Amino acid sequence: MDEDISELLLAGFVPLRAQGLALPCYAAGPLSNAWYCAVCSIDGDHTGTVTGFEPFESDDIVRLPAAAARAVSIGDPWHDVLLWKGEFHVGTPAIIIAQLGATAAELAAEAPLTLLDLAMAGDGLDRAALAATAYAHVRAQWGEAEADRWQSDGFARQQLMLEARRLLAAAGIGDAGVVRGIEVERTGTKLVADIPEALVQLLQEHDIFPRFAARVAALAQETHLSLAPVAEPGGPGGAREPGADDAAQAVEALADEPPVLSGSADAQSANVLVLASGARARLLLRYIQRPDWEPHWEDAPRPGRGRRSSGRLDPDFARVEVVDDRNGLPDLSPYEVIIWLVDDEAFLNDQGRVTGQQLQAALGHGAMPLCIIAPMLPAQQPPAILADRSVASDLPLFHTILDTAVVRSPFWPGSSRRSIDRRVADLVSATAQLAAPGSPLHAWLTEDRPRYEPLLLSIASGIRQSRESSGLFSEVSSAGRFAEGPRRRYAEQFTWTEVPRGGERMKLLEGMAVVRRHEPDFQPFAEAVTEHVPTPGSLQRDSKFLGEVPDPIADVLTYPHLAAAFRAEPKRGDAICVVTAEAPGLRALRAAAKIGWSVIRYSDEESLRSLTTGRRRRAANLPADIVLPDLNRLGRNRGLAIRGVDSRDVVRMPIHVLYEWRRRFRDSDLVASFRWYRSSINRYDEPPEAAGVAAVPAELLFQGEMQDDRAAAFLREHDDVIAAGARAKRTADLRASWSQPADGAARFMFEDGKLPVRFGPVHHQEVAAQKFFTIDGDASVPLLFSSRLFRVWARATLTRSPSWSSRFSITRTFETFPLPDQFLVLNDGEGDRASLRASPRSKSLSDLLKAYDPDMLRLEYSQVGRTSDLASDRRDYFSEVEERLLDLIGLPPDVSDLDLLERLVDMNRNAGADDHRTGEGFSKRWLPDRPRADTEIWDVVVESPNDEIGLRRIIERLSPGRTDHVRIWSAGGSSSISGMLRNLRDAGHENLAVLLDRDDVSRRLIDEARMLVEEHGGHLVLISPNMEDWLASCCPNDYVLAVPATGVRAKAMRRISGHANLDEVLTSNEDFASWVADALGVTLENLPSS
Repeated sequence: MDEDISELLLAGFVPLRAQGLALPCYAAGPLSNAWYCAVCSIDGDHTGTVTGFEPFESDDIVRLPAAAARAVSIGDPWHDVLLWKGEFHVGTPAIIIAQLGATAAELAAEAPLTLLDLAMAGDGLDRAALAATAYAHVRAQWGEAEADRWQSDGFARQQLMLEARRLLAAAGIGDAGVVRGIEVERTGTKLVADIPEALVQLLQEHDIFPRFAARVAALAQETHLSLAPVAEPGGPGGAREPGADDAAQAVEALADEPPVLSGSADAQSANVLVLASGARARLLLRYIQRPDWEPHWEDAPRPGRGRRSSGRLDPDFARVEVVDDRNGLPDLSPYEVIIWLVDDEAFLNDQGRVTGQQLQAALGHGAMPLCIIAPMLPAQQPPAILADRSVASDLPLFHTILDTAVVRSPFWPGSSRRSIDRRVADLVSATAQLAAPGSPLHAWLTEDRPRYEPLLLSIASGIRQSRESSGLFSEVSSAGRFAEGPRRRYAEQFTWTEVPRGGERMKLLEGMAVVRRHEPDFQPFAEAVTEHVPTPGSLQRDSKFLGEVPDPIADVLTYPHLAAAFRAEPKRGDAICVVTAEAPGLRALRAAAKIGWSVIRYSDEESLRSLTTGRRRRAANLPADIVLPDLNRLGRNRGLAIRGVDSRDVVRMPIHVLYEWRRRFRDSDLVASFRWYRSSINRYDEPPEAAGVAAVPAELLFQGEMQDDRAAAFLREHDDVIAAGARAKRTADLRASWSQPADGAARFMFEDGKLPVRFGPVHHQEVAAQKFFTIDGDASVPLLFSSRLFRVWARATLTRSPSWSSRFSITRTFETFPLPDQFLVLNDGEGDRASLRASPRSKSLSDLLKAYDPDMLRLEYSQVGRTSDLASDRRDYFSEVEERLLDLIGLPPDVSDLDLLERLVDMNRNAGADDHRTGEGFSKRWLPDRPRADTEIWDVVVESPNDEIGLRRIIERLSPGRTDHVRIWSAGGSSSISGMLRNLRDAGHENLAVLLDRDDVSRRLIDEARMLVEEHGGHLVLISPNMEDWLASCCPNDYVLAVPATGVRAKAMRRISGHANLDEVLTSNEDFASWVADALGVTLENLPSS
């Protein structure tokens, strides 16, 4: 495995059969000849992830067009290539299923085994129906005995092996080949799994056999296989239902002694353990630390036994140890409190569930600590643990759930500049101190807690106003209401004063906690949020008039119980919306649009404000926060958008320092490397030096210092020079920014996260600051990226956070943006940069570029009034741009934003799926053959054997049945053409044609050839500049970029003549089209002009 490679392009495949799944092949770029195969996290698992890349060699690799290539990084989901009836589909199983659309029914009928493989790895298909169809298909082809063998060995056994591998991988152990010992035997009508003893012992040692048994039962249920339940040796012999892997069953799998777990020396003195599962949770471990305050508990009498005295406790009563679950579980016996910090994704997949099962089993011995589960927050929906009480029902020891969702509530009392994940770290740190042994909270949770489970622990720390309970509100809880009034009797409340002990905090603040039965409740929180959002009007819930959330909307929400309906207050306002705890998806937005409603997430203040403006709109605007389906990272877009230079990677100096530096060290290479550092958009065609600040790469400064360069020492010692960091941060962006645009391309800059996009030029002596992106290309760059197409796409893919401004993302915004086919991406720049160009074959874009005026961009920054002629001309021009761009993707000018976004998503998921047909899929505009003599033969003279190869292939493709009616003669050079034509004429050959390279022959030869061939109605065809370049210009651009270079001209000619688009060949040269009509006996109708 090549450990230095973290990302490649899925740029080709090896067809394993004519139709079905192929072997994906990866390369560094579209023209690379070094190939790799991806390594899957679990062998043979289409739901696995890419863990690395290995070199691969094969003569059977078929290269994908650039538009169909996908960028894939280590850690990304596994990608497949599906071949079906001359078409291919590329992406994750879910994306391929979406690409198939109605074709899935055809695939189910003709190749159900292939579709079943995809269905077992993705959602949206009926697995039971496909399993039955696949069995019937095999039986019809090879008989019932073979069908039975496939069902037991080819399907059931393979699925059980996968399930075992997934569980073992989640537990952090390899299967060492033991899973291959699984057998599935048929007994009558039943399938019985025979699990090898070594595998049983391995599963039992890691307390995951009950989970494996549940997976077997789930497989039987979802595929309707008559698969007998798997009973654990020494355990109950009955069947286990899915989800029956509770603590009691896990304990049964253990021996009498507790398992030996890895520990640490420091853990012996700690009494609070914070265990992290999942990538995001592990990153927070470094921030779990003792708060800069100590709790002074309020002296409020509460009923209950064993209540500890309130007041200020020993400051060292909470001793916290943090552990990454990948290192194994430590000895849990010393800990009195265990806080399990877990990613939502990890908790729902095998790794998190296996960790939970191991915790359950390990804690089944000895004294039981206080166990609290703290879910990390998914970006666009509530954590499953908080939103659905049943999710953690099989982990009864973790019956206290920390409400981490309070940190992204608008009422959270902490700093709004802190990131969400850091807020979670602060909350967990506070919880570790507040729930440590000796605290009133710990005593109540371990001694006085009620019998109902689970309990929700809501904590608000750092409250500035006395007894302000709104900080306890969250998207899943109205705990703040239970801290006040008559509802207090339904919850237990704790309060404390936070006494500073140094650090950032300087004054006394307050804290509050509420513990109550966990019953997800969204409506009171939504009402409080809508009242909190500053709007011209307000949103009011009117359940009598509106009723509940309409079923069409509720049916497509993940958590419909966490939603509430509201109406805008203005009298003329007719806006009705559903406020949700989750970001709506396209299906929810479409369901709402059909009934005239909106769906908006509570955190989307911008969209909530827009509802109360009282303005009537033709169609509701899209909300800012939208959940999109899995998107392809399109390989053709790599290197197109580049982020500006990181200030830590450059040394910056003011202009007066630069002038002195250049004067004193003008011969230094370091001086020659400087660029003007542009930290604002050039709106008024300013010269580069107007930026006022210059920059040089920090790595060049460090090199200069090592070489005792006096120019480097000058910068290091000057007080006005802003030094760089000691370690490079974004070297790839630095190199790309310092590079020069390709020939014929300019560089444009625009600000990160700002919509609509405002462009400015970047001079070749300038670099853009990090808050900008740059794109190289022609004028199509500002036309496309300032258009509605990109605005709708970018708004839906923005990375949002309450702690910083919204941002564009290279991988999520730019690499996924589906460029219309009329735009070309050329990998012709330095520093791995690509450039965007309008296709010269697109008349629509060509007209727009001819009318483009750079002043159009600067005009938007000027103070010209809206009614001026210049402003009017600009509006008219960009209205035409919008109309033309929408037409390129088949949409009318008045299309809604939702329709546009759905079309763009569809383009992304199907990008490149049809590109393989280009070249052969020319328009069928042929009329029937006109009457000709069967013996009529044409003699064609070309300059070289290479031209003969190209012409012969074009004729074969145009009319395979008439190739024997055309004889091609190679003259071996232009000087022999006239002599060969005379010899053919003198021998009685009347049907003559000659193809000449216009740029390589003299005018005299052209006139002589015309006289010789046209004497008897022949044809003179002039090709510019030559045969090879002409046919190459007729090839799809993606193919030209993707095909590997070769120095063998005959090989190059065979490639381009076999892939040239025949429509382009015939429409780009009228003389050639005229000869084709005569020589092949066909005519063309309504050909477009060249």
